[in-house]
Amino acid sequence: MLFVYAQYSALAISGGDPDKIYPQFIVRSLPVGVVGIVLASIFAVAMSNASGSLNSLASSSIIDLGVRHGESGTQSLVRSRKLTLAWGIVLGILGLVHWGPVLVAGLTIASITYGATLGVFLLGTWNRRANETGALIGFVTGLAAMIAVKFLAPLAWTWYVLVGTVITFTVGSLASIFAGGTEPLTTQHF
Repeated sequence: MLFVYAQYSALAISGGDPDKIYPQFIVRSLPVGVVGIVLASIFAVAMSNASGSLNSLASSSIIDLGVRHGESGTQSLVRSRKLTLAWGIVLGILGLVHWGPVLVAGLTIASITYGATLGVFLLGTWNRRANETGALIGFVTGLAAMIAVKFLAPLAWTWYVLVGTVITFTVGSLASIFAGGTEPLTTQHF
């Protein structure tokens, strides 16, 4: 509705960027008190989303890196805060990259990671010889390849999941054959 409103009103889109329609509508067309409430709610949602994401990443990192034996609660808290800061810096740097319009940017980022994730899932499901080492090598290779494709190749983001899945599955299968030595993924007990 805002798109149609922008077409037939004096609401000029600066630079032709459709992502600016909503903010300009808020600032130019809403009453003064409502503008403050809407802007405050947008900032509150953004801060809660960022807080949850950073805490989730720090918690996952601590669990994935392993809990240190003999570490006190205070030491764990300090390590968690350092990881939260590190992830904040990483996400801040990623925020500086120009990905394009918001919807396309979100779908592009999701497509880069979904290909590698689906590839590992299919590797564990379809390949009985797949093992942990091969899956990890395939995942990292698929993710790195899709990041390279994003910045170096003229491939539309709609193909990222398929290409990432094929790369991850192929490299994971080959790595499982050559790595060997570990128990296959399909016989592990969770």
